[in-house]
Formats: sequence, structure tokens, C-alpha cells
Amino acid sequence: MKQKNRLASRLYIITTAIFIIAVLFSIHIIMCDIFVKPPSSLVSFPNHNYGYSVPVKIQLNQPGDSTITYHNADRSKSGQIGVTKHSDTETRQMFNNILKDTTYSKTLTIDSLTMHDGNKFINKEFDNIAFLKAEGYIILKPKDLKLTLLLATKNYLLLFTILFVLWSSSMFFRALTKDFSFSYAVSRRLWIVGNAILCYQVINWILCLIIQNYYEYIKVESLQPGIRNPIEMYKLYPDTEFNIGLIILSLALIVISRLLDYGNDLQEENELTI
Repeated sequence: MKQKNRLASRLYIITTAIFIIAVLFSIHIIMCDIFVKPPSSLVSFPNHNYGYSVPVKIQLNQPGDSTITYHNADRSKSGQIGVTKHSDTETRQMFNNILKDTTYSKTLTIDSLTMHDGNKFINKEFDNIAFLKAEGYIILKPKDLKLTLLLATKNYLLLFTILFVLWSSSMFFRALTKDFSFSYAVSRRLWIVGNAILCYQVINWILCLIIQNYYEYIKVESLQPGIRNPIEMYKLYPDTEFNIGLIILSLALIVISRLLDYGNDLQEENELTI
């Protein structure tokens, strides 16, 4: 029992220390958000001065294994066409026609994706390598007050949820330190942590859905000299940040807290029987 109490005591000290550090960092964030004006080396996180973070999914665009950028003499016709090993017959035919057409000035680019293990190329060990969507964040500073408030709420919601979960976890281990057994104090803290994580995920998901209504996507293009039509590099689509892992974790904590309540009831019945 002493070893168990010692473990709970150490975890209580660790979570309390992390909570204090998080509080100090949060105060720093809030103070900088209110008083510090850009440019400043102190501002290294989203705030109203230069924008708030927004989750996005990045749709990368691979033009093709072989790409032709072309234009005619008076540049009234210009564009880009690419083919890969998966291109259909019509696309390949258009590519070959432009490649053979002497009225166009053309630049041929051959794209490739290579995988490396140190200094070795290991592409041959894979049948296919292709782009998919990646997740990331962008910084937005909107002029619209409603959108600004939504983004600020979303950013600070995460900060305050982390603080609350750290504090509740500290109190959970504190309760175990005092009484390492089934108790309503222990199960209550666990129930609070589970519901805090669940509420954060639901509210954050709703905020992301609302923010999605303000823009459809962000397109990143490259404009080359002499080419009228820009080349699309990639698109950024708004993401909902729906984390099924957090949902499962929060529900698991809630269920475990109910089991601890049941264990406490059995423990009390056993003591009464004795």
C-alpha cells in the first residue's frame, strides 16, 4: 500500500508542477495577446495582433510524371498539361499533340518522387507512391468581428481545457494519495476529466463547422513568366478537427469512473457486512 501511495504522491507532484508551468505560460499568452504589439519576438503563438490558427487539410497537386508548360507566339494560348502512368488515353493524346506541335514554345518537366533510406533509393520496394491529403494549420486574421471572436474562442478553448484537465488530474492523484482505494472523490475527478475532454471535442467540432462557412478553400498557385494560366500547387480545405481518439478516451474515462463508483459501493457493503 505504501508503494501505491508513493506512486500516487509522485504523480500528484508531477501533474501539479506541469499545471503550474501551464498556468504561467497561459498568463504569458494572455498578457502578450493584450499588451504586446507586432512585430515582437515575444509573440510566437496565435493572437489577435496577427491572427489565429485554423486547422486545414492540404490537398497536394502533382501535375504529372511529365509536364509541358506551353504558349504560342502571341501568348494568346498558354497552359500546362501533365501525364502519369495512370492518365487516360485522351489526356495522353492531348499531351503528345502539344509535344509535337511546333507552333508552341514548350518547357518539358519530368516529375519524380523518390524514397530514401540514407543514401539509398528504395522506390523499387514500393509499387506506388502518390500524394494524399495532409493536415496542418494556417494563420488567419479576419476583418469580420464575428469570425475573429470564433477563432479566438476556438484557440483559447484548447488552452483552458488543457489547464482544467491538468488541474483535475492533479486533484485525482491527490485524492489517491490520501486514500488509495475505491472512493467517490477519485471517481468524481475521473468523471470530470472525461467529460471535460468530451465537451472540448464537441464544442471545438461545432466551432470548426461554423468557421467552414466563411471560406471554401485556399488555393496556392505559381505564375510563371510568359504563361497566362497559373499552375495550381495545392489547396487548403477547412478541417473539422474531429478526433475520434479523444471521443473514445473521454468515454472510457467516464465508464471507468462509473466502475469505480460500483467498486466503492461493493467496498462499503463489504465493510458493513464485516
